[in-house]
Amino acid sequence: MIPMRRFSWFTAIFLFLTAVGRAADTDFNAGLDAYERGELVVAVSIWRPLAEKGDARAQYAVGLAYWKGEGVALDADAARRWIHAVAEQDLALAQNILAYLLERGHGGAVDLAAAVRWYRKAADQGLVEAAHNLALMLGSGRGVVADPGAAFLWHLKAAVQGHAPAQTSLGLLYASGIGVARDLAAAGRWWAKAAAQGEGSALYNLGRLHEAGTGVAPDLAKAVGFYRKAAAKDIVGAQYALGVMNAKGRGMAENADRATDWFRRAAAAGHPKALFTLGEMYRLGRGVPKDPARAAENHLKAAAQGLAVAEYVLATMYRAGQGIPRDDEQAAIWFAKAAEQGVAAAQYNLAVMYETGAGVTKDRARALDWYRKAAAGGVPGAAERIKALGR
Repeated sequence: MIPMRRFSWFTAIFLFLTAVGRAADTDFNAGLDAYERGELVVAVSIWRPLAEKGDARAQYAVGLAYWKGEGVALDADAARRWIHAVAEQDLALAQNILAYLLERGHGGAVDLAAAVRWYRKAADQGLVEAAHNLALMLGSGRGVVADPGAAFLWHLKAAVQGHAPAQTSLGLLYASGIGVARDLAAAGRWWAKAAAQGEGSALYNLGRLHEAGTGVAPDLAKAVGFYRKAAAKDIVGAQYALGVMNAKGRGMAENADRATDWFRRAAAAGHPKALFTLGEMYRLGRGVPKDPARAAENHLKAAAQGLAVAEYVLATMYRAGQGIPRDDEQAAIWFAKAAEQGVAAAQYNLAVMYETGAGVTKDRARALDWYRKAAAGGVPGAAERIKALGR
């Protein structure tokens, strides 16, 4: 959604000039020549007087200069003012950038409703980046009432014009059935288009389709190929997937060392399942030397992201003092988090703590409630505790 991320300042100016035409006079061109020579201060000093006289090209260039901090001190407020001036002249590239600044609160307060309006103005002029950005806002309900159907249509408008991020998003909508009937084959086709342009997320999603055989024929070798390409683009989910594929010998020969390497890479990027997997490897000594402290560290990071199984295991480690100082209060906190997510074993352990008063105030009613939930989840022994407490 960031309109400035992929382009240098000069590229953005070039795109702008493509839209409005290069100046016939020599003043603006002199600024461009100075920029191309690397004389940024000179370039801005040439453009600023033109901008103050209302020249849209110069206003755009000066706004970008302040945004990038090139030739002038970085000043988001000034950037937003100059870009706003150009946007008011109905130029789509500036409108899209202004919408981004408003969305993120750069150079002033966040104003999501205004961001949506400016994205829409630019999208209505056919700017594909703005169409994609507008679709994201409509899909998430940010600054506007959520409208999945409209989000789908705007993604489609951008996707058919070859916009790779929109193609990826469109695939996600087809895969989830949001705003359009669920169609995994269509999702795969749009992801293939985006993947052909090097979109990492699309490559990863194609890998998942081929691994599961949903929407496409199952092909583990193809899945691995897509995962590798996505992982090379730092798609963390793909790195984790390669760890799993190497560990299980799916689509390739089993290789525990490579699996560990991929898990470590994904964990270093904060992937919760990779953190949990690596934590279990250290806790149990599987493929790595047993290291309870490192296990607890990884489980804590995964649990902090809401991964239920990590919350449960972390609670057991606090309860046992495994790799971390024993702390029944912390154990109860993490058992409760996992229990609320439906982990039956956590529900049982939390019930025990309420029954015995370990880490929490003893509470027979709460203990019974959690035992009942654990029993519904099939935990052995829960029914017996319900009978015992019911006497």
